[in-house]
Amino acid sequence: MGNNNKSIAIIGAGLAGLSCAYDLAKEGYSVTIFERDDQIGGLAGSFSLGNGTTVEKFYHHLFASDNAILDFVKEMGLGEKIKVNKTKTGIFCNQKVYSLASPLDLLKFKELKFIDRIRMGLGALKAKFINNYMPLEKILATSWLQSACGKNVYNKVWKSLLIGKFGDFYDKISAVWIWNKFKLRGGSRDKQGNECLIYFHGGFKGLLDGISLKLKELGVQILLNKEISQVKKEGNDNFLITSLDGENFNFEKVAFTTSPEVLLNSVNFLPKDYENKLRSIKYLANICLVLILNKNFTNTYWLNISDENFPFVGIIEHTNFDDKSHYGGKHILYLSKYLSEDNKLYKFTKEELISYSLEYLQKINKDFSINDIDESFLFKARYSQPIIVKDYSKLLYDMKTGIDGLYFTSMSQIYPQDRGTNYAVLYGRKLANLIIKG
Repeated sequence: MGNNNKSIAIIGAGLAGLSCAYDLAKEGYSVTIFERDDQIGGLAGSFSLGNGTTVEKFYHHLFASDNAILDFVKEMGLGEKIKVNKTKTGIFCNQKVYSLASPLDLLKFKELKFIDRIRMGLGALKAKFINNYMPLEKILATSWLQSACGKNVYNKVWKSLLIGKFGDFYDKISAVWIWNKFKLRGGSRDKQGNECLIYFHGGFKGLLDGISLKLKELGVQILLNKEISQVKKEGNDNFLITSLDGENFNFEKVAFTTSPEVLLNSVNFLPKDYENKLRSIKYLANICLVLILNKNFTNTYWLNISDENFPFVGIIEHTNFDDKSHYGGKHILYLSKYLSEDNKLYKFTKEELISYSLEYLQKINKDFSINDIDESFLFKARYSQPIIVKDYSKLLYDMKTGIDGLYFTSMSQIYPQDRGTNYAVLYGRKLANLIIKG
């Protein structure tokens, strides 16, 4: 591998790594991406349903305000893939499914008294007008929700949703996190109050294929199934990368766009204060059970589960968002759960998880049976959701690691926003700009 003064290795081919590579290659850098998986995309990667049809391992959509990724897609010449769809959101509460797709639906939400329905709506509206989030850093989400929406709304709706999302950490989450969620979803509604979300024609696989082609045109080398085991600093202007299969590579600069675990396990010369910051941020894992059904499960795209005993916090019926004709007429259902890696569900096999979940699914759709499942897939991600505690800004680390030529960005750096594909692109391009400027 050649070693010139603009050679750089990017570790990780998620959207942060890909967007960083694009901007660096345009500036004349010789870029090589190392990816341990057999495909690019990271958490936005896809799997095959056969007959050339693919779908993401973990459900995805974009909000109307996700300008970083939308602008990037257009810059790739892939703007025609952008699709805006009206969606239907709901909530499972007290053993019933309610639509919450519009303000009128909220007024019909009979699990709350009328005055509490108003307070719930005003709480979400309140977030829209908060621009300075710093005071929220000192407040817990549990306290802010009770203040903004009232205790009845909190106890009936928000408490179980927080528990479903963060488990034992639910009462340690900063108000900044829930404020951002309200603000983001509120900004994706049309004039009638209907939520409109964005997807891509051909899914994220089609998008990633287009990005890959563009990168290769710019001379970027993408090495798949190439996991690194060690990075060493050799002299003042050289890094030696050793892959798991024993191959060696030399670069002037190295940029990690992975989980902190990958950086910490492969680099043993980080400054102690930087290493301590990375270790201080805790993560939840995610399990995503994907069921390919032969009929509808519900008529809702995104069903929030307001029941802390449920094994899933969200049930996402993808084919109520993107037409089932794109998937051979099959119905695609995602069952998602954030959890600690020592949770028993994280250790379940696919078959165990389906068996365990069946009775809960039947509480939502009493006619649902195992015979409705044609195929199933289980995906797990160990580092999926940073736990956003109070004063989280004090835990943030710089993209410069303190080692000249060694850089790092990851989802735990995204703040006050929450992690997602839009911010992966935004931070990937921020990283490229930092490297270019020196």
